[in-house]
Amino acid sequence: MPIKFGTDGWRAIIAEDFTFENVRICAQGTADLINAGNQPARGIVIGYDTRFLSEEFARAVAEVMRPMASRRCCATGRLQRRLSATIWSAAMLEQE
Repeated sequence: MPIKFGTDGWRAIIAEDFTFENVRICAQGTADLINAGNQPARGIVIGYDTRFLSEEFARAVAEVMRPMASRRCCATGRLQRRLSATIWSAAMLEQE
């Protein structure tokens, strides 16, 4: 299953490609990548917004990440929008 990303995340139809199973698979791949770089001690921020089942999908990600990170934070609402903007800005600075 190819994952298509847009300006702020995974682009898919809920219950078609964006399922709890696929979210967990993606989260596990991310966890594996973080572990391979010896980064879990830095912590993980999991963001979600007001879209349908967003909080539940974030919890599924947190369940996958739980064994590999002692510090986790879930961000929602205004914090989620600021988090997205901060990550995007940091990525743009790295490209310069």
